[in-house]
Amino acid sequence: MPILRSLVKQAPAIAVSAAVLVLAAGTGVSFATTSADSASGSSAGHDTAGTLAWHRLPDGSGWRGTIKYAVSNGVVYLSGIERDRCSGKTCVPLSETMTTLPSGARPTSPQLVMPVATDNGARTISILRNGQILAPGGPFTFVSLSGVSFGLGS
Repeated sequence: MPILRSLVKQAPAIAVSAAVLVLAAGTGVSFATTSADSASGSSAGHDTAGTLAWHRLPDGSGWRGTIKYAVSNGVVYLSGIERDRCSGKTCVPLSETMTTLPSGARPTSPQLVMPVATDNGARTISILRNGQILAPGGPFTFVSLSGVSFGLGS
């Protein structure tokens, strides 16, 4: 526990990420690990199976960000951060749809609920069968989709 407390003091983002991982434990949610290339905006990240081909996703109305997706061996990986239109202030975006996945990267279930990190703690997003990724509830200025993944048959 002392190690966790020291990490929380050093960087709140580490604490949020750790909380998301703890919340996801035992839920069947898997997290992708990518290289620093994907976080820095490079067009390719790497996983243990090889190179992932990352594709930029369009921002929903009132959103701006760098969300990308990749598909490998039947798994969809998400990466990037999406911000609301308020640029640093917490406010309501014009649309709850942050982005929409293309047809080849959508779940088959009516709705997947996935844990994500925000600047205001761990939250959940919904990924719908039509590809819409819906924003989490509660106040926040950014949502990190980095590390979220799901199977195409989910």
